[in-house]
Amino acid sequence: MVALGKAPAAGSPEAGKRGRRIASVRPGQLQVVGDLDKAHVRRRIREELPAIKGCYERAIASRPELAGTVSTNFFVGPSGVVQDASANGVDPEVASCVADAVRAIEFPRPGGGGGAQVFYPFTFRY
Repeated sequence: MVALGKAPAAGSPEAGKRGRRIASVRPGQLQVVGDLDKAHVRRRIREELPAIKGCYERAIASRPELAGTVSTNFFVGPSGVVQDASANGVDPEVASCVADAVRAIEFPRPGGGGGAQVFYPFTFRY
């Protein structure tokens, strides 16, 4: 017999997760062209990951078979504002939502007074 610990109390949030699959999003290999610190980009993306995950969660409510990678490509301007963002993969609706979520993120200003091109994939699983 294998025990995994005490069962959660009936009606608790943890009990509600039992037997259900949970959506997850995992950022992939980040690439930056320009003078923008990767650690800052990762931190800001991690802070906004709930919005990115929400794009996927809304889609799987009606299409639970969706899974895969959305590749994002965005340009951070000299002021740290995302000036252009695009994404593709998994589903056009999910990709568009992820691009919108990334577009709303403000990053630190790139060094040298210029901008930075960022490539960042996200893998979605359910």
